[in-house]
Amino acid sequence: MEALFVVVFLGVAIVTIMSLISLAERGEWGWFVVGLFIPFAAIIGAMISSPTEESATHKRCPVCAAEDVPRGAMKCPHCSFDFAAGAELT
Repeated sequence: MEALFVVVFLGVAIVTIMSLISLAERGEWGWFVVGLFIPFAAIIGAMISSPTEESATHKRCPVCAAEDVPRGAMKCPHCSFDFAAGAELT
């Protein structure tokens, strides 16, 4: 999660620098304003795509992948995969 915000921060910095260069070379304010808007759209997108509480409490069955199973479950209710014997998923 923290890595996502580092990437977004770097994107904000790069877009801001590119917008300033465009403003200095061409004197066009329109692209400068658009360039400053893009990082805010990226931040909103990162916030929307952040993991929810449900994904932290559920896991996907590696056999059927059809259902989200509670993290504490020992068997998949759909295909009866035994989580205790198989590999746990993150």
